[in-house]
Amino acid sequence: MKPIILCSDPTVEGIFRQLNEGQPSIGLFTDEVGLFTSGYAMGAETKTATLARISKLWDGADFDRIRAGDGAS
Repeated sequence: MKPIILCSDPTVEGIFRQLNEGQPSIGLFTDEVGLFTSGYAMGAETKTATLARISKLWDGADFDRIRAGDGAS
């Protein structure tokens, strides 16, 4: 795993993978909001899920997920 501490253009899946593989924390910072708001994470099909997951993380909720392809984490 390549350690990434700060990220400006994340996806929920990427954040999950970093945390699941041992990164203790990750900071979401950008000086160009367009990177985040126009990227994959904020696309028409993923925007609601991205914002809901970030909101849950902000509240300190567990980051859990179950996927057919890679199982439960």
